[in-house]
Amino acid sequence: MVIAVGVLAFMGVVGGIILVKYSCKRDVVLDHNICDKLDELPPIFEQAKDAIKISTDFDPGFFDDTRVMNALGTAIAKGTRVAFLTDEENPPQWYRDRSGIEIKQVKELKNHRMIIDDQHIRLEKPHAPNTFGENKDDIALIFKNFPQLARRYSQEFDESWEKS
Repeated sequence: MVIAVGVLAFMGVVGGIILVKYSCKRDVVLDHNICDKLDELPPIFEQAKDAIKISTDFDPGFFDDTRVMNALGTAIAKGTRVAFLTDEENPPQWYRDRSGIEIKQVKELKNHRMIIDDQHIRLEKPHAPNTFGENKDDIALIFKNFPQLARRYSQEFDESWEKS
């Protein structure tokens, strides 16, 4: 009995070490309202080195927030490419006025996603335009440090960009 308890305790410690080792590199955050989005995404935007690619309807609750605009401004100042695919006919003036932001309009978006540096991605459950977070079933996930997943969606974004 004592040996079995000792073995289980040892396995628990080893299992915990393994989980900590791998979870430090990867993180998945549940995002179910505008507050979650505003807490999680601006810091990732600021740290972006290569590209921020966003498919969006320019929800004013998020994109009109100064934290978002400041974070994107920081990324642009560092030379990060910021590109938007949107079905919005009249994107916000701040975004249209920024020389470091590219915007392409499409007739209809298949999805709303954010891909940052081919490492991080935010995936939303489908919803009506400008309504995310109004329904308790709305969810999005932010995957941090998932390069294979981010590269896949980055390629999909690039294909849509080229077609439009």
